[in-house]
Amino acid sequence: MPHMSAPVIGKLYAMMKYCCCNCHSKFPCKEAVDGYKLGSKNGFLCPFCKANLTELFFSGGKKRLKFDSKAHEKWVSFSGLVGIVTFITMFVISEGSWITFFVTLGVILSYLLCGYLRWGFTPYPNIIGTKEL
Repeated sequence: MPHMSAPVIGKLYAMMKYCCCNCHSKFPCKEAVDGYKLGSKNGFLCPFCKANLTELFFSGGKKRLKFDSKAHEKWVSFSGLVGIVTFITMFVISEGSWITFFVTLGVILSYLLCGYLRWGFTPYPNIIGTKEL
């Protein structure tokens, strides 16, 4: 199974961005500069201000993960609401049959796909916070 999940992880990684704590610029994770040749033993360098950074992905707190914009945050909140309302409505109408699950899944996936294709929104926060080393 690990060989099947590697492409998926790579695609999710390609959609993630870092936010430099020094210059506040956002850049894709793949554009982070490896600073080992420049004398940095740990972390990576911001491609804009060359600050030595480390990510806050595995630490707690509000700066760990953020949304790219307020519109993205509202869209994710609204998508959760759409999913819950669709599921409850379909459950009440169909009295708990399997069709409820598949129709709800279809509505939620089409909504998420539409948001990604139209605005580039992902169903999760896509900005990883950083701190300076």
